Amino acid sequence: MLQKRPDYFLLHPPRQPKREIAEYVGSHPALFEGHACAKKAVANGKRVRARSEHRQDYAGVSGMVDSPLLNDMPNLKDEKELKDIMRNGEWTEEKGLRIGSYELEGDVWVSKPATKKLVRSPTKTSKRVEDYFNALRLGNGARDAFWNGLTFSYWEELGGYNLTIIADSAIANKHHIMVRNEKYHGYLIFMDGKAVYESKKAPSAIIENGHKIIDFYEIKRNMSRFDPMNCLAMEAQFYRAKSWFLQFLRGQMFEPAGFKLERKPEKGELVALHARGATAPGGGFYILKLYDGGLFSSRPQVWRRPFPHEDKADGTIDLGLNTMLRELSLRQRQVNIRIAPYGLDSELGESVTHEGISGLFKPKISLIFSMDDWPKIEAKISGGTVPAWIESDGNRAIMKLL
Repeated sequence: MLQKRPDYFLLHPPRQPKREIAEYVGSHPALFEGHACAKKAVANGKRVRARSEHRQDYAGVSGMVDSPLLNDMPNLKDEKELKDIMRNGEWTEEKGLRIGSYELEGDVWVSKPATKKLVRSPTKTSKRVEDYFNALRLGNGARDAFWNGLTFSYWEELGGYNLTIIADSAIANKHHIMVRNEKYHGYLIFMDGKAVYESKKAPSAIIENGHKIIDFYEIKRNMSRFDPMNCLAMEAQFYRAKSWFLQFLRGQMFEPAGFKLERKPEKGELVALHARGATAPGGGFYILKLYDGGLFSSRPQVWRRPFPHEDKADGTIDLGLNTMLRELSLRQRQVNIRIAPYGLDSELGESVTHEGISGLFKPKISLIFSMDDWPKIEAKISGGTVPAWIESDGNRAIMKLL
């Protein structure tokens, strides 16, 4: 029987959570001491990634700052310049046509070629950080503190498959594994170490070694500085038949389902295509708030206050929510609902990104419904909200809109 215990890294947030947790956990790729050492490794033929580090990453909003491959930035001088690029953007030639001119030199008009100015192009990182601070209504002082707290750690970039492994929050011995590389991305579910679902036929190396990957995950998350009741999300690299640790992020607490949902749906009830997380036996009442980014609805919202993390709703119907607004609100949600416009395999297969994984695993309960159910849900929404009764055993869920 697992026993709850304090999480050391929650009590003592590390300045560089990726690096410091990896040094405690072990089994990680090569780490390089600082930017200069990393540049030497690149010059010697290594692939090296500069991974962003911030104290709040482990248990807060994650995925704000990108982690670039140093090999793609050969002219980068040092970490100070990297932070400057992340905050203020890269220098690029301005877009559009600039017309040349004639200038008088002595008695002759000389043609001068058109030139383009260098301008700063905002990065995805700078846009996400601005969204974050605007949503929290924080000023320049908080922005400066955030950027001053940003550092980078330098890791050897391995080939193979990038994995995210997460223990299910309601079903014992059930694990979710997201797999991606240049040629494949897919979502797998394992039960007792065996694959029971693949959004797309998975590489044989992952299927055959699935139990070893899960053993690696369980050994690491049960180390003494972690709470074994927390379903930590582990990022790992599977390379040459071996798992390499990359990072841990806090997940939901394990709360086993106390029942099995076997009844047939009644009139007016909708059955989810996918369920993760359990309600109490018999279900519960939830107020669901629609956040519509125009994914496939005719009435996309303009983001106005109160923002999602400021509302009092129990759950979200998420149709293309802004990335940072989603990140800020997901951990406080009892339920997050998504619609699968192209079917479950496509929806889960496209959810192997950081943003997709957050949506599936940061709320207490995550449900996916068919596109066929969307008109029934939309018809019940009034004033942007809809009350619902939801019953989920962690494998199967039924929802009735009230």
